Amino acid sequence: MTKLRIGDLRTYMKKNHLSPEFISRQIPLSNMTIRRLLRLSDNKVIPEKYQGHITQLLSQDSPGEDMISKLMTDAEKIESSDKLKTDLEKKLKKESFQTTVLNSIKALRKYAFMKGHSKEKLIALGALLYFINPFDVIPDAIPVVGYLDDIGVMTLAIQQISSLTKNSNKL
Repeated sequence: MTKLRIGDLRTYMKKNHLSPEFISRQIPLSNMTIRRLLRLSDNKVIPEKYQGHITQLLSQDSPGEDMISKLMTDAEKIESSDKLKTDLEKKLKKESFQTTVLNSIKALRKYAFMKGHSKEKLIALGALLYFINPFDVIPDAIPVVGYLDDIGVMTLAIQQISSLTKNSNKL
């Protein structure tokens, strides 16, 4: 079996625009471990104890797909969009956000509450559910930093929705 090298990991990260923090959420390695590995030269073999995890990571077609699938699954479980609307409005009134974040939320809200049933709608609903949930990866109670994961999920959702709408416009 061919052993993966640091250069393989570095190339994968550059190609997919991934940070060590994002990777640490995909596989059971800390972002500090990933950063230490990246300090090594490209031709160094990844240590045996990490080979399986890195192989798993590099075999993924699109690193954000797992998150998108989870958002869609969460969205399908919604019994009433009225409660989501109410919770979203409460959170928007309670917190102060920069214009770009508000615009992201508004864009997601547009897709989440459109008529019909589509992949875009499910992604937007899942992202908004993640946003209003106070118990996420980084608790919202932590000033400033608490919303970084929410912003990341919203950005990923908007990118995915954008990609889906571009593809449907090509048809």
